[in-house]
Amino acid sequence: ATVTVGVNDTGYDVKFFGATSGAFLLWDESADDLILSGAAGLTVAGATDLASLTVDDVAVNGKVITMTGSSGDTFTTTVAANGATSLVTVDAAAAAANLQITADGTVDIDGTTITLDSASDIVLDSDGGNVYIADGGTNIGNLSNASSDFSIQSAVNDKDILFKGVDGGSTITALTLNMSDEGAATFNSTVTATGLVIGSAAVTEAQLEILDGATVTTT
Repeated sequence: ATVTVGVNDTGYDVKFFGATSGAFLLWDESADDLILSGAAGLTVAGATDLASLTVDDVAVNGKVITMTGSSGDTFTTTVAANGATSLVTVDAAAAAANLQITADGTVDIDGTTITLDSASDIVLDSDGGNVYIADGGTNIGNLSNASSDFSIQSAVNDKDILFKGVDGGSTITALTLNMSDEGAATFNSTVTATGLVIGSAAVTEAQLEILDGATVTTT
């Protein structure tokens, strides 16, 4: 059986009261809204299909969840095809709509490719003083704070540090620091310097010019 109140396009407000004062279910005919007021709650035992849902300042619309902090300031989660997900913060006044992730433990981000793209700067701030570079779980290099000195370390035994670049379209190794030979430096090309110290002896440009073209033998 169907209970009909009013006629199509001409309805009435309908209230259902329970045993709790001030709690009721209201059909608001002017707004076409079903309202739970006071302490009234909603319990759904089975599955429910909704086109959209708004709870306080959280709106769920299909695959988009929008949370509004204040007028015009939002955090939106959107799920697209293949599970691609975007997290977007917006501030209407063009202030800093920051996104902060805080974990009481470790934060793991695992992806095929991870890109950090900033319109300004990227800051790595480690209170432990170390940034570790690993491959497959094996630590291969460290960037460290050594009493405010900047330390660059090759972490694998006897493995070198290479400085590479592109010269005329080809990749070249400009400098090799040989860690199996106490850090012996091999430059790929010319070294230009304002001074030269060999052992504890300083060699001047004039002294080098005297040696230039000379044949020197030792006994």
